[in-house]
Amino acid sequence: MKKILLVAGLAVFLGACSTEYEVEYTNESFTLGNSLTYEMPILESDLLQPTLNQEFSMGDEIQIRNNFWFTDEKSLLSTVDVGYRLVPLDYDYLPYYYLQDDELTEFSVTEVVKEERVTINNREWFHVETAPITFESDGEELQSVDQTYYYRSGFELYNYTFKLTAPKEEYNDQERVALTNERIEEVLGMADFSHEPTKTKEEIHTVLNGTWDAGDSGYLHFNAGELKWYKDSNMQEENVLLIDVTDVVPLIHPENDTEYALLQLDYLTETIDGQTYDSETELTLLINFMDDNNIILADYQTLEYYKLSKVE
Repeated sequence: MKKILLVAGLAVFLGACSTEYEVEYTNESFTLGNSLTYEMPILESDLLQPTLNQEFSMGDEIQIRNNFWFTDEKSLLSTVDVGYRLVPLDYDYLPYYYLQDDELTEFSVTEVVKEERVTINNREWFHVETAPITFESDGEELQSVDQTYYYRSGFELYNYTFKLTAPKEEYNDQERVALTNERIEEVLGMADFSHEPTKTKEEIHTVLNGTWDAGDSGYLHFNAGELKWYKDSNMQEENVLLIDVTDVVPLIHPENDTEYALLQLDYLTETIDGQTYDSETELTLLINFMDDNNIILADYQTLEYYKLSKVE
């Protein structure tokens, strides 16, 4: 059990005078989605309990957000939201949609000023910072900034959004900024994701390496991150797509142990009847691993899919 000190501004909120008010809090555990178990400091007061809301979006997409009022007079933190998103597609070969980085802030109403990947507690998070919003409260001009950290557990997307609220000049207080960052890392470090992919990128490349028969769609040959997609079983260089595999993302079904992977492809050249053309096409395909010798490649954009059987 820890103690925090609530100063005059909060005391006014509590209906008290301008004296300091002391309250205790404990870390309590919560769950979200199919994978996340996390702890959050909960204040031991009826007036200071957090709001815990679950909001479901319209349509098939599932969105849940747990809201906590975060009181820490030494840092800039005011609230933290722990969010969850999952987009079902209901196809055997495309069970869920994978939300990519450029889609996370697509409909943001606030300008994004920073995007970066950071590692906290041996996990990689995608960090987004918004531009400051200025507003007035009780005659004082305050500034608010959102710091959001995204983490993927398979198809499931989780995020922590920390709201930093204080007078503008306090954002220049390096001690408070350092304590804020320390507090954020502490909270993120208490996240535990239990349902995650077991295949590594290297293992997926190992499974893919070799030649695959795609029936009427031709033959595919993977080799160390390079893909050649031939027109037919003759596998002639006169009719081939040369493709760079720019990334492989291991995925897992949220409710069972079915393994998937996302392939990021960059089409380099297309050769048709011996004539080569440059290509600038980028494509995202989902792999459904039936077993190590049979896979399905599915296109998110067209919903087309290709059944592949390994030849060698």
